[in-house]
Amino acid sequence: GVSGSAKTIQNRYPEVEVEVEDAIVDDTGTSSDDSGLRAAHDISATSAKNGNKTRSLKTNWKILGVSYAEIKTTMSFNVKDWRIKKINSCYGTIVNYIPLRQTDKHNTSQIKSGNATCITNVTLARPAQKTVSGKHGFTANADGKMTKKWVG
Repeated sequence: GVSGSAKTIQNRYPEVEVEVEDAIVDDTGTSSDDSGLRAAHDISATSAKNGNKTRSLKTNWKILGVSYAEIKTTMSFNVKDWRIKKINSCYGTIVNYIPLRQTDKHNTSQIKSGNATCITNVTLARPAQKTVSGKHGFTANADGKMTKKWVG
């Protein structure tokens, strides 16, 4: 369950499954996913709207259909004049169902060229094994579309 190691783990252990899910919520409370589907109304009506939006990316690790770890990175940001002007919050949530594993995290965020980036930097410590680290997060544009992702 370390970000950045999904392909290696899946090649080594075919029974491991990694699911990635992302969603956006605008200030009206309407959500969508990257396929462009809207829960309540058309995307064109709200995609360029000024105001606050929240975007999240969730990765879930499973073995034989049973979840053993999950990480979710969430960013809330303010859009004005077709650009992200402010990051209101950037945080990560980690769920670990395996005993004796310790996770630690810290988040970083930045705005560059009207796009915002939120990254959860994760370290995983296990008994008698090397501590490993990875990144989980994304860059979003003013429409809320993810232009870059870091997932495990």
